[in-house]
Amino acid sequence: MSEQLNDELASLLAKESDIQNQVQVYQRKMMEPLWKERRELAKKIPNFWSDAISHSPMFNLSANDENDIEALENLEDFHVEYDEARPEYRKVVATFKKNSVFKNESLTKEFAMDEDNGTVISKSSIEYHSGKVK
Repeated sequence: MSEQLNDELASLLAKESDIQNQVQVYQRKMMEPLWKERRELAKKIPNFWSDAISHSPMFNLSANDENDIEALENLEDFHVEYDEARPEYRKVVATFKKNSVFKNESLTKEFAMDEDNGTVISKSSIEYHSGKVK
């Protein structure tokens, strides 16, 4: 294939990627009120987040870790925030009731997604109560 065809194809792929990012931004903007309503509803369901996370194979939690179980039992809210200006950006926020595992009321992790994985931008340091350090 000629270099000109390669350049044209690369240009089309770049345009496609840009359009996909625009669609994602639009979709998130449209979904945000629904996500907020769903989060408020989840708060009314006892142990919603602890049950959802502890039963998810994605989190692969051990039932033997008492600190994890106690922390999850105090999880009040869990959500992802996005940034229109940076389509690859994600901020995961977990909000907790006061508990005896750690002092933080919320824990956050910011990262940038790419095609293969994510690059961590920042994350909260957990301030454990004495005797609870992991």
